[in-house]
Amino acid sequence: MYWIHPDLPSAPQLFHRSLTSLLREYNRDALPLIFICIGSPSILGDCLGPVIGSVLSPSLPAKVYGTLDAPVHALNFSRILREIKKQHQRPFIIAIDAALGTCSQSGYILLKKGPLFP
Repeated sequence: MYWIHPDLPSAPQLFHRSLTSLLREYNRDALPLIFICIGSPSILGDCLGPVIGSVLSPSLPAKVYGTLDAPVHALNFSRILREIKKQHQRPFIIAIDAALGTCSQSGYILLKKGPLFP
């Protein structure tokens, strides 16, 4: 598990190194990457996923689900997962979502293996 504060001058390098480390450890079979950027663009505290998805989508070779134009949220999440299972054989899924936490966690980026829980 990696906690990174984006205000650190080395944050981009730390993020890259941490994500690379997690991918090497957990995606040993080099499965195709799928990004699911979760959230609602109409709710300020929940728009991180779609904003990031809109930034990543044109620049990544991987498939990105969840943008400002086509968000992934609680109402369509199950349908999107079914679509992913149909279109991609054994994908390695990276989820991006905003989360509530303690005051000491506020503003940090957390990278970890495991499912998201509502």
